[in-house]
Amino acid sequence: MQEPPGTDPWRFYDSGSIRFGALFGQTYNLSVSGFFCYILECADDTFYTGWTTDPDRRLHQHNKGRGSRYTRARRPVQLVYVEPQLDRSSAQKRERRLKALSRVKKKELIDAFAAELHQNYR
Repeated sequence: MQEPPGTDPWRFYDSGSIRFGALFGQTYNLSVSGFFCYILECADDTFYTGWTTDPDRRLHQHNKGRGSRYTRARRPVQLVYVEPQLDRSSAQKRERRLKALSRVKKKELIDAFAAELHQNYR
């Protein structure tokens, strides 16, 4: 399925799924796919990293001020990176590694992810 013209691919949902087809080999149904690491870009251009079982729900929590103390004062936030994980332990370990990255390295990761996503939804 192609991205509708003029829409932001970060907000491209299909029946409760974020579609990452070629990037991860399938579409992930957010309610049953397991665990995810994610990076949010805050309104002040900072990044917030976390893990969740449902990126869509978690994004809405952050934007309603119920996600974390950090993002509460930096709304709105935008989902800029999502990475599926096999289990909770893997998600927590990957979250720690992502948090340890410098801002420059996080930006490189996000840019590579965005380029891949845009390439797959032309």
